[in-house]
Amino acid sequence: MKRSLLFAHLFLFIILAFMAVINPAVGGEGDTIMHYFWAKHVWTDAEALFRSWAKPFFTLFASPWTLFGFKGIKVFNILAGTSASYLASLYALERNWKYFFLVPVIAFIGPAYLSYLNSGLTEPFGALVLMAGVYLIRKNERNTIWLGYLLLSFLPFCRSEAQVLIPLFALYALLNKQYRFIPLLAIGTLVYSIVGSFYRNDLFWVFHSPYVAGASVYGKGNWSHYLERLNLMLSLPVNLVFLLGLVLSFLKSIRKESFRKKDASFLLLAPIIFISAHSTVWALGIYASAGLERVLILIFPLIWLLVVYTVQILLEKVPQGSRIPLLILFFTASLYSSFDRPKVWKHYFNQAYQIGPYQNFIRNSIEPYIVDHFPDYRSRQLVSDLPYLSLLTGHNPLNPKEQVNWQRVEKSIFNQMHKNSLFIWDSHNVPFYTSIDEAKLKSIPWLDVIQEWEMGGRKYILLETNNRYPYGSN
Repeated sequence: MKRSLLFAHLFLFIILAFMAVINPAVGGEGDTIMHYFWAKHVWTDAEALFRSWAKPFFTLFASPWTLFGFKGIKVFNILAGTSASYLASLYALERNWKYFFLVPVIAFIGPAYLSYLNSGLTEPFGALVLMAGVYLIRKNERNTIWLGYLLLSFLPFCRSEAQVLIPLFALYALLNKQYRFIPLLAIGTLVYSIVGSFYRNDLFWVFHSPYVAGASVYGKGNWSHYLERLNLMLSLPVNLVFLLGLVLSFLKSIRKESFRKKDASFLLLAPIIFISAHSTVWALGIYASAGLERVLILIFPLIWLLVVYTVQILLEKVPQGSRIPLLILFFTASLYSSFDRPKVWKHYFNQAYQIGPYQNFIRNSIEPYIVDHFPDYRSRQLVSDLPYLSLLTGHNPLNPKEQVNWQRVEKSIFNQMHKNSLFIWDSHNVPFYTSIDEAKLKSIPWLDVIQEWEMGGRKYILLETNNRYPYGSN
């Protein structure tokens, strides 16, 4: 069965990787592209390996794949995503769960997981690290347990909020009398603190969160936000079984000592902690929370396992002859729930395999105009908050010699800009992150408007400096 699981996931990886290579989608407009740039920037600046926002452990493993362009980082995430599904399936098989084969079905029947694999985001790799760590410590073999705890220690450097799970793993080690492995959970932080200090000149740089504790600029939402999003990401039947599994796992973990120590579901309580943490910061509107559903991808492998475990518990309570029909009913209902919402399905499909309308406009109108009217555009510095445009023009937004953002303009840091820079203002990003709206933009005396575009309620303006530029002739 292990070989069959491996071949099935290899086949799935090949199909998904091929689809990723032949289409130009990038999985979104912002973070997905910026994580690609951070991973790529490693090759010209080693300090990029020690940036909290970029998620250093992800950056380390993703960087070689950026040598193949953005398609490379998509293939990397697809490899991570299918590997997480494989390890979760193997985990269930080795626990003798009868319905282990449901894991990849549940993983890929919902529309969201597949969509987020086709991106440069960090969550799929984080899911793999989490699942690999849990799998290794649950094998209860001397040569794997230590490796599992060591791997889990790097989880916060895949996703910052994953640090809330470290105490759970420490508690698991404590309950299982694996005391000597508990210090391993600090190795990731120690390694990054010490090695990174040579680049950041600060031994405690890992404790400086890139997310401020104050009010989030994105606002706040309701407490049930993430549970509601799971209905769309997983399908309603899968989510209902997951929620039931959370209740059953919690009750058993506090009632049965054998369950706490030996049974897998103690670690499967991690989703409660993770979802609760995200729900809290979103409801309170703190720590720069934007209510993004994609953060849940990190714990998806544990959700799949909890669903499979709960299905087994439920089916054991019905006659043998009814189990297969009920499994088919569950599968059919999940499939129907996923595809019966055309708008939801279309959203995830387009995110995975289509260039967005604004990206299409940038690709077909703005970038060609720049290329045609400024033959030396590649040697000119770009002032822009549009990551996709940077991807098209080849400018590195992390190298100030090639590109800077509009916050430099707002703060009058003119010495970081060049006299021959090209300025691309857009109405979606620039006014949100700075105070430079269109009126203020056009009041800047040392900028001349070259071209304006409007599409779908968004406006784009191309400008360049004139002889009144305040920083001489650099």
